Amino acid sequence: MPKASTRKKPDVRSSIPTRIQPKRACNCKRSAEPIDPSSLPPSKRLRTETAAADKTVKKTAGRPKRNLPATKDTSHNKRERQPTTKAKRKRLAPEDDLGDDQSRPENNKPIKRRRLDALVDKAPSPIPDTKPPSWQLPIELLYQIYDYLWDHEHMECYSTATLRSCALTCSRWRDAVRPYIFRFITLDTPEGIDKFSRQIRATPEITQWVRKLRLEGRSLPFVEAPRGHRLDAADDVDQWLYAFPANVDTHFPCLRILELFNFAQISSRLEDREAYARWIPKLTKLKSVTTLNILRCEMSANGLAAFVRAFPSLTRVDLVDVDFDHPNLAVLHEMSTEDSDNGPTGNRTVEATDKATKYPVFYPPPLLQSFRIDHSHTDYLEFNFALLRGWFCPETSAEHLRSLEVSGGVDSKSLRELISALGEAPNLSYIQIPVGSDTYELLESGIDISRLTNLTSIRLLGYDREWGQDDEVNNIRQFLGQLNAPKLRMIAINSYFEKEEDINMIAPIDQSLANSKFDGVELVRIELNVNSTRPSQWITRKVAELLPLTAKRGILIVDYHDWDLQYLSSTSGAYKLFGTWAERVLFRNGGRL
Repeated sequence: MPKASTRKKPDVRSSIPTRIQPKRACNCKRSAEPIDPSSLPPSKRLRTETAAADKTVKKTAGRPKRNLPATKDTSHNKRERQPTTKAKRKRLAPEDDLGDDQSRPENNKPIKRRRLDALVDKAPSPIPDTKPPSWQLPIELLYQIYDYLWDHEHMECYSTATLRSCALTCSRWRDAVRPYIFRFITLDTPEGIDKFSRQIRATPEITQWVRKLRLEGRSLPFVEAPRGHRLDAADDVDQWLYAFPANVDTHFPCLRILELFNFAQISSRLEDREAYARWIPKLTKLKSVTTLNILRCEMSANGLAAFVRAFPSLTRVDLVDVDFDHPNLAVLHEMSTEDSDNGPTGNRTVEATDKATKYPVFYPPPLLQSFRIDHSHTDYLEFNFALLRGWFCPETSAEHLRSLEVSGGVDSKSLRELISALGEAPNLSYIQIPVGSDTYELLESGIDISRLTNLTSIRLLGYDREWGQDDEVNNIRQFLGQLNAPKLRMIAINSYFEKEEDINMIAPIDQSLANSKFDGVELVRIELNVNSTRPSQWITRKVAELLPLTAKRGILIVDYHDWDLQYLSSTSGAYKLFGTWAERVLFRNGGRL
């Protein structure tokens, strides 16, 4: 085989002459200036414009809009930030971007977007907020809120600070809450009276808002009767309170409750005509007062009668921890005779004789419905309660009387005369009286209990075992035996026992309560004050065993108080109360729970 020639063949193409072509437009950077399409033929001109448009679309398709900033990738994982496969890119790219701040997926690649305005138009409109702001609440709803913070029964506010905070919300709330803030006014210093007087002068409508006014003294400590530590300067103490009606020379048309607390003697020096003229006549402006509360005060019986008479619309009188004094009867009679004819109150007087000395008896307002005298200590009981007895003359008060509460510091003679003056008392619905051995004559010569047919609740009070207990249970049984009240719903018996064994004395009461006339009774409350180390559960079971018939009906409630808890203290000194006296809370509303 001949050996192949290694001679290089000549390039045929190099020998072929080439036709000179026109220079085309180039898109690279080295290209010269682009050719004007208008200089090209029509067919080439159309192809050139179409190609240029396609290149522009491809070049700008992946660029994000300038008004939508791209989210910077802060991920430190390179694999997640730069996916290597199309599947990962497709999985990471959202299918439908609504145009939020995340304008790029995690791979930092641009995506196709929809128009935000079109998506916003299709989105559901938000529900309008129809709830008004707090300051635009209806005025009726605001009154309901303020009423919730107010104790209408005792005319006191549960939270005065809350009401004052409401007043700072806005002017609308302030105007609505101010009548509630000024409903209960307490005056306990001369500076307080001056400030209150300035407020009245600046805002006269305050007098329309006051419902309860409390005058509180700070001078006289309450001690056991008889007063062993009477202050020598008691007559000169708290004179600023006596001058209150003159300083606040106005009237309160809506005032309902007037309360005196820790007060020195009311008209204690009746021979001081100037002091008497400042006190009693000015109070005649308070014609709207219906309730008078006198708590822990010292006064004379006759001065109290004159004070009470100054309120023609009075329906309730509460005397709690009152220390009665013995005034100068001769001066008292002389002044009362003069004032009864020409005085501003027009009091009627009835002359009586006690130790050859005349003294007046003031009749009460004819509308009196409730009278309470509790833990009152008296000097010269033989005549002071005779004055109080005059309050309950049948021709004036017994017709309207609804509630009578008498307890503590009352001797049998005065109590008998006081309750005997009630006569029939046809509308009496609640009565609270002591039934110790000293009041046995009450049931013999007192009121006709069988005629008290409108009674709905009664409370019978016992006394300390040291004072005698032989006839107490018999008095209770006799009282229940004479009672004929078909409307009776509550019976409360309060008793004191020095030893646990004395509890057995209440067993005979069960037979009296088992009478058919007490079938309508819904509650029998046994209040025991016992010096015992036993727990309250043991006392309750013991009473249930002694009163099986009453306990079987399911109406028995036992309230146990330890005898050692009967000594209470106050800021002005320690004094003794007979029992813990939970009834002050439970029975303050006429004995009704």
